[in-house]
Amino acid sequence: MMMLAKRRRWLLHPVTVMLSQRRAVKRVADAAQVRLPPVTRQRADDEMYLTKFLSRAKVASRREAMRLIAAGRVTVDGVVADTNWPVGSAHRVALDGRELRWPSADDAHLFMYYKPVGEVVSRQDARDRPTVFESIAAHHGDKMPSGIDAAQLRSVGRLDLFSEGLLLLTDTGSIAHYLEHPDSRVLRTYRLCLHGDVDVLRRKSVRRRFETGWEIDGFQYRPIRMTVDDEPDDTNADWCWVECVLSEGKNRELRRVFAHLGFKVIKLIRVSYGPYSLSAADKPGSLVQVPITQEIADGAKQRELRNVAMAKEKS
Repeated sequence: MMMLAKRRRWLLHPVTVMLSQRRAVKRVADAAQVRLPPVTRQRADDEMYLTKFLSRAKVASRREAMRLIAAGRVTVDGVVADTNWPVGSAHRVALDGRELRWPSADDAHLFMYYKPVGEVVSRQDARDRPTVFESIAAHHGDKMPSGIDAAQLRSVGRLDLFSEGLLLLTDTGSIAHYLEHPDSRVLRTYRLCLHGDVDVLRRKSVRRRFETGWEIDGFQYRPIRMTVDDEPDDTNADWCWVECVLSEGKNRELRRVFAHLGFKVIKLIRVSYGPYSLSAADKPGSLVQVPITQEIADGAKQRELRNVAMAKEKS
């Protein structure tokens, strides 16, 4: 009985179902004597896998794109795609018979959202807490540019539940990857209100650690440019505001660093990300579309070309 139960779970597993659907599509193609095009041996510079193309074309997420391919709804040059083929701008890709336009850099959009405290940067939350995507859909869904659905946006990095401030969102993965990747060294600026012994931050040894980087609980953190605001009149004050500039953003990095020094973070606000900054007019929950700078567009394109080159080496 146990073996039968395990086999039943295996047969109903989503991956198993997807593979069965793919084999069924191939059997139909074989029965119709359709010759499936082979995978291109020499890949073009603009080539990408079908799932990525469908995502860039704003048809579906990559996971949903795999389901569309498995269901036989995607064709390449008139042939039903049975696997995640690489395609280029020379190919004609269609979904349910409707030809899709090859995505260009002009199709990318970038938004600046002021995330309030209490919202989770996630599509869904197991604890049923409000998410930034639910908030954007509810309050800004009808104000989005033509052809843009709030459900197509993805966040550039994250902010934890108790942090607030600037959160960039885009509908183009290469833009997000460039802005997020540590090698891009895009600067993020944070303002923090701290409670603890302010004299600790004046120690030369502590300032040197900020300049050289930290290793806490096995995690390595890059140097942080930290400045303390003008000290309050009371020299014995046990709170202060600091500004920190990072070139990468690991999970809860600033909270861990200051907790290591004995501080409690009362408030954490991200005020800028790369060339984009909050203004005094921005309020929690506001959403503004911002232009994509040439540097970011070029950096995202270079990153895509490097990914293609790496894929060529592996193939």
